[in-house]
Amino acid sequence: MRRGAYLLAALLTSVAARGQDAYPITIKEASRGAVRLGDVGQSTLSSTRIVDVATGQVLHDKATQSAQQSTYRETVLDTVPGKRPTRLRREYQKAVTWTDGKPEVLPYQGKAVVIDKDESRYHFLLEGVAELTDAPARVLEGEFNKGDNSDLQSLLLPAKGVRPDESWRIDMTPVARGWQRNTGMQVDPARSSGTGRLTRVYRKDGRLFGVMAFRLEMPIASLGGARPVKADSGARVRMDINLDCCIDGGSSSGTLRANFWADGTALVPAAEGRQARLTFSTRGTLQKAHTELSRP
Repeated sequence: MRRGAYLLAALLTSVAARGQDAYPITIKEASRGAVRLGDVGQSTLSSTRIVDVATGQVLHDKATQSAQQSTYRETVLDTVPGKRPTRLRREYQKAVTWTDGKPEVLPYQGKAVVIDKDESRYHFLLEGVAELTDAPARVLEGEFNKGDNSDLQSLLLPAKGVRPDESWRIDMTPVARGWQRNTGMQVDPARSSGTGRLTRVYRKDGRLFGVMAFRLEMPIASLGGARPVKADSGARVRMDINLDCCIDGGSSSGTLRANFWADGTALVPAAEGRQARLTFSTRGTLQKAHTELSRP
């Protein structure tokens, strides 16, 4: 009897799950005049070690830790349908980076930056001063001209409605291309895998929100640019992403949390025609929150 009760409960649970509505995932595009608050934090720990294959001598051993934190009020000034805003203004309350624990306050903390895109790239004008370039603009360059998680986010979403606890496969080819473009690390799209899952649906402030979990894995093929170094078998990138946001297209509020790993080894040339083994590892986290403000 007890076994029969368990089977009946499992059957009823399965029927109930199939009867749940599928939710189309619609993320609101930025519109002219939209205002939101942003809070972004990121940290990365990277290490490289090179050992002479013949002698076992350590030729290089280095670890670097970096982080950044930004809070701002953002106003969208101009847009193109289906694209990121082409012109926006950010008032930065905080803009700080750390390298191996040493802080650096960026020149636009406490100031406003106008971010404007021409035919090919974004430019950053420190309002009332001059254009930000080189080192002072490196964080903004990384976000706008080398792609950021908003580009990745659009590639992860399902093409059709999904039910709670339902998963879907992600086309990894554009994801892999974006990773290669932004990092210079070549990955194998054909052997990459990605899945998404809608873990929860709830209502907040009259809007429908959803929590989605993503896992992406990409084998690393080679490192470097002009003279790439072939990575050994087993080298890979992995990303675990959690997105909690409005899914009915009515608000751009939401949070994204991500962890990523890149690990592997490769055979590299050393002095006098010798060979050495490179071991590399990168660990990173990203937290990004946006809160849309009501228009006056």
